[in-house]
Amino acid sequence: MELAEMFLSEKVILADAWSNEVALLRDQGLPLGFLIPPNSLAWMELFCVIRGAQLPEVEALLQVLTKPTVLEVVSVAQKLPPSMNPKSHTFSRRVTELPGFDPSGSLSNLAFADANYWSAGNDRWWPDWERIRGSG
Repeated sequence: MELAEMFLSEKVILADAWSNEVALLRDQGLPLGFLIPPNSLAWMELFCVIRGAQLPEVEALLQVLTKPTVLEVVSVAQKLPPSMNPKSHTFSRRVTELPGFDPSGSLSNLAFADANYWSAGNDRWWPDWERIRGSG
């Protein structure tokens, strides 16, 4: 991993990195800190149910995926904090020590994108996105 090499060589002492990247580097023995500045833009994953999906099967899958024990295993595997509020479930140290874990469950130090703004502008921005992406 290039970031690990740059830290090890001390060519880099500060970087912008995803929390799971920092966790992986820590696992490799790099003594890295992790800071989320106030009002940092949050990245959240979500589940979508596709129109026409067999709802009993979808419901069964979502019931499994949202169990605290499953969220813990997924969280540890991905090295990303779970989306479940830690006030409603106690997670192990493997989860609570992940970079970016918010023990308050409030996520109050994060900023969330305005979905209405992005949805309204998506059609206008898409041609520019495709042009930029194609030039890379």
